[in-house]
Amino acid sequence: AADPHPPRHKKRMRGAVPVPPPATSSFTAAAPVFLPDESVPEADDDTVRFCCTIDELLGSQVEENLPV
Repeated sequence: AADPHPPRHKKRMRGAVPVPPPATSSFTAAAPVFLPDESVPEADDDTVRFCCTIDELLGSQVEENLPV
């Protein structure tokens, strides 16, 4: 009877795995943003600009950059 108990515990852990899928969706959105950066590895200056983009996303600076 103790044998069937362990397998059931493993199934419970698997159920928790499907919960994180939503977090993966967030990563997918960031993937496209990093894709361009990796596509232009020669553009060292681009990396610095990317830092600014992250700052904009953190704050409402994006609106200030849009007009610029």
